[in-house]
Amino acid sequence: MRRTIVLFFILATIKGILFAIIIPLGQGPDEPAHIAHILLYARQAHAQIVGLHDPSIDPRPLWSPMFWPATFYEKPDILENIFKVLQASRFWELVEAPPPYPAAARDMARSNLIQYIAPRRYTTPLYFYAASLPLRWLKIDTIFAQWWFLRMLSVGLALGIIGLTYATAKLFWPEETWPPLAAAAFLAFLPQFSFLSSAVSPDNLVAFLSSATLYAACRVGSVVKRGKEVWVPVATGLICAAVKEQGIPVLLFSLLVLPLLLRWRHQNHGRLNNKSVFVLFGIASVFVITLYFLGEPRAFERAMTLLRERVSNMASLFFVSPLVYVRFFLIAFVSFWFSYGWAVYKMPLGWYVIFAAISLLAAIGVARAVVVGRKRNSPETRYTGLAIAMFVICFFSVILVLGPGDDGVQARHFIAAFPAIAILVTMGLSEMTSEAYREVSLRGFTIFMLFVNAITVTKYLIPLFYLGRVHS
Repeated sequence: MRRTIVLFFILATIKGILFAIIIPLGQGPDEPAHIAHILLYARQAHAQIVGLHDPSIDPRPLWSPMFWPATFYEKPDILENIFKVLQASRFWELVEAPPPYPAAARDMARSNLIQYIAPRRYTTPLYFYAASLPLRWLKIDTIFAQWWFLRMLSVGLALGIIGLTYATAKLFWPEETWPPLAAAAFLAFLPQFSFLSSAVSPDNLVAFLSSATLYAACRVGSVVKRGKEVWVPVATGLICAAVKEQGIPVLLFSLLVLPLLLRWRHQNHGRLNNKSVFVLFGIASVFVITLYFLGEPRAFERAMTLLRERVSNMASLFFVSPLVYVRFFLIAFVSFWFSYGWAVYKMPLGWYVIFAAISLLAAIGVARAVVVGRKRNSPETRYTGLAIAMFVICFFSVILVLGPGDDGVQARHFIAAFPAIAILVTMGLSEMTSEAYREVSLRGFTIFMLFVNAITVTKYLIPLFYLGRVHS
């Protein structure tokens, strides 16, 4: 079986590299902006490059604090070379938008320049600064080569996410072989994950830290492992929140489950000691220092502003038609499975019917496992509760932030929940099959996900980006 696991990770690596090669540069969500900021950080030593509020771009108070690195005017070659790479990749043709005019950064109006270089407005600089460090050390010459190197870093993060998902699932099924592998395979060959994890984006770091947080929390819930790492989920949650606003739900998850982790540790191995309290204080200090030097509190400010808005106007969140929620969930569901490119290309309806059947079976299986098949306070029950909590907190945070009436929800908004979803889907399908056929069914499910991934490449990705059409 060890050989099978090794072959799986080799296949996942090849898949990641293949997606990174096939997807034209710039087609990842906000990828040109991410590249621009990483390259600017690679050119200068200090971490702070963002500007002040600019209400002239967007007068709404919530959105007025924007990234505005004025130093792009001082280093215009970065943006101009990015434009050349995008032109060679047929970027504007694929997104059906006119190319920038004029192409010289010095001559562009501020409002035009901001749309090409501004990442998400409340994304902290932590990811961009960290990603720029290898570019400084390796001295890669061209922006084209730097872009490919950064995509390979994304593929490496994806392998880390898959590996942590496998390790977490192994805690769920310590004596079984195929359920952990099926969970990792579901995530690895999920078309949307394959797409997102092959582009340059801070979302990949968020997903990596989220998977590490879930794994650390589940290890604390184990009865066979001493609870010394009870503060590790809080530490990874803090770092995740410092990366991007999508990471704040991961921090919320780690804080909400901390009392449970402390209780489980007390049940398994006795009281907390002074060393644990000292470790917590050290983690908090490192986080404050990191956020001060490498980040900005704007992600947290936005979260609090949105929370106050939602609380003051509860009707916009709860007192709406159920059809509004149904529409929101359907958009999120479609995006989770397959929704590619800036033009948001989708698969035919029949595929989503199959995906819906899988999701329904998995949901019934998870409910059955929670209500019938698990002993109270057993390690498996703890793990299941942690996975469900991660999914619920991450997904419903998106509803809280965007509002149920927003049609712009995308899977990357709750990418932090992907590892938990992969484990829960596998658990649900396992519960719906008898013990005698469980291994066979999970093998078939793994092959099905591999087949779906191959279909997305041959029937959708290549025709979409290179043949000018999509088969239906």
